[in-house]
Amino acid sequence: MVSDETHAYWLEAAHALLGDASAEILAGDSEVATLLLTLTDRRQVVMKAVRAASEKRANLFFQWEALMLLSAEPDFPGPQPVSRHSLSDETEVFVLGYVPGRHPAFESDEDFRVFGATLARFHKISKGKRLSGATNWDLHRVARHYENPLLLQLLSDQERTIVAAALDRFGPQFQAQIDEGVWTGLVHSDSHRHNVVIDGARGSLIDFGECGFGALFWDLGVAVADSAVDAPERGEVCRQNLVAGYCTVTPEAEPIVDKTLPVFEAMRSLEVITWPVSDWSPERLAGDKEEARDNIEVSVRHLEALLDSP
Repeated sequence: MVSDETHAYWLEAAHALLGDASAEILAGDSEVATLLLTLTDRRQVVMKAVRAASEKRANLFFQWEALMLLSAEPDFPGPQPVSRHSLSDETEVFVLGYVPGRHPAFESDEDFRVFGATLARFHKISKGKRLSGATNWDLHRVARHYENPLLLQLLSDQERTIVAAALDRFGPQFQAQIDEGVWTGLVHSDSHRHNVVIDGARGSLIDFGECGFGALFWDLGVAVADSAVDAPERGEVCRQNLVAGYCTVTPEAEPIVDKTLPVFEAMRSLEVITWPVSDWSPERLAGDKEEARDNIEVSVRHLEALLDSP
């Protein structure tokens, strides 16, 4: 929940940019926000805004550059960039076309096949592409957090043993996929079901805030691992449907997906365990400890299952 002052600031920014448009804040805090704007002609657009230090502004710029590059391709399954603006020395925004639809339903086999096909359509465009300033979704990005004592103190001895075994087994295989450079390119990196919308029989990705360079199957691993955690009773079915949908678009990927997908699932679970340690302070640890423990418990269970698999 944003404060009244922050809410007013973002609404004022939206009106400064697009006049009489009605605005709804979809997500945000004092530094970043996403707003849905309905224009006077009833068209809808999305405004992404940053009022923050240079690092977060740089991330916004990268999102814009990535969308400009990718959306130029036919069948890009994502929002179209519309315009980019500097509202002040500290506030940067860009406007995207609104992508209508609904999120995939766990109980729907077809939704998750469309979900998988959407990832494959994106990868057909993003494969082999790079942009300067891209985040590298590599082993170091995940493993470095396990040197943080604020995280380690939250793990039991047994959990630390499981994490260490998973890093030892899956980490080198994960990095090898990136180093080989065959199935690499720009990845969405936050490809869970809430960042996919389905309209009819077609899917689109939204929220490219974590977009970077890495192994393409990282996105599929994120989708599979998050589904297994969020709906464990449907996890295996969701996995099968995601892979089936993906391979209908890129059948040449099926052998490597079958071989490597557990690696990417495991690395996603290892990443989730670190949330949000990357910017924790001791004070934040006290406030976020309960959420962190929830992340650890569900993700360690998933890692155990993967380690027990042949």
